[in-house]
Amino acid sequence: MLRKLQQHFTRNLYAYGAFFAAAVILLIAYIVFWKTDGSWSILALDLNAQYIYYYEYLKDVFLGKESLIYSWSRNGSGEFLGIVGYYLASPFNLIVMAFPRDLILEGMLVMFCVKVGAIATFMAVFLHKGKGLSQGLAFTFSLMYALNSYVIENTMNPMWLDGVMILPFIVWGIESLIEKGRFKMLAISLFYAFITHFYIGFMLAIFTVLYFLFYWFYTDEKGLSFFTKLKRWVVFAVTCISSGLSSMFILLPVYAGLSNGKFAFSSYDAGELLLKGKFKELGQFVSAEFELFRPLVKFLPNSYDTVRMEGMPFLFCGTVTLVLAVAYFIGAQKNMRKLGSAFALLFVLGASMYIHLLDMLWHGGQAPNWLPYRFSFCISFLFCL
Repeated sequence: MLRKLQQHFTRNLYAYGAFFAAAVILLIAYIVFWKTDGSWSILALDLNAQYIYYYEYLKDVFLGKESLIYSWSRNGSGEFLGIVGYYLASPFNLIVMAFPRDLILEGMLVMFCVKVGAIATFMAVFLHKGKGLSQGLAFTFSLMYALNSYVIENTMNPMWLDGVMILPFIVWGIESLIEKGRFKMLAISLFYAFITHFYIGFMLAIFTVLYFLFYWFYTDEKGLSFFTKLKRWVVFAVTCISSGLSSMFILLPVYAGLSNGKFAFSSYDAGELLLKGKFKELGQFVSAEFELFRPLVKFLPNSYDTVRMEGMPFLFCGTVTLVLAVAYFIGAQKNMRKLGSAFALLFVLGASMYIHLLDMLWHGGQAPNWLPYRFSFCISFLFCL
């Protein structure tokens, strides 16, 4: 038994190493900033105004003092399951619950480090076992992905980071389905994305369709029969729909909860116009979000601007990924099919940020309040990949 454990750790040392390296780097960064500026804190915006109180309430639920279904402490009282689905559905929150109520902040710190470590591990396993990279390269690029600027920025929105973590396995599932006809990994990964946070899960659903189309043309499985190809398209569609339907036990309460308030935050609802078929009125949203090449600086370090709506997307994931991405496209010129499909995928994601209407559709048809371009981690993932 002991020998098997030793063999397991030896074979997967890169994955465990990625976890601890990412977690420790983040912790060291927190300590350095705290030492240099004692007033520095990530307990800001929604993390300070909402999450901390929800964690305290959830702790009271675990202590048997409150209900997970209905809250009497809300203004006028009201259902709480929708809030659970929107803010508290991540299993990583159990780490916070393991701490005493007066040490909630310390529990959150541990949770942040563990979650970032998990992002690194998932990416490392995908790169090594799914893409065939050496353990050293998988370890290196997993750290770039786990500590990209989107992740660091959104430690104050920890509910979004589960989607960043599961994305490598969603992509691995898509590739396994196209290459081998296996769908279980894709189904489980999408299910996890939907139940941990429907909002980021919705964005991942869009990216899933885009990546499926990209990888289908990228690989060009000429050896497959027409019926085999048709079957894999059908399996893909059924898998995605089934993952969504199986998540309804949490999605429906979230929708009901949002209907009581959050849906009214934006007076410009492109999603509503789209559903009503008012396509002419959608023209008011077809405008540029920024100057064409302005976001390129966000691929470089020290490029933070703001989390307000005038800010640019968070794209930095290591300078080396930018250099190697250019090298990739230069090398891919020998295979125009691969070059064209890769360029098309990045073009669609770039256009989704540049064109206001597309950007709003990624965000469920509504312009977000602060923290724009909330799907930009998909581009960081592609650059690491």
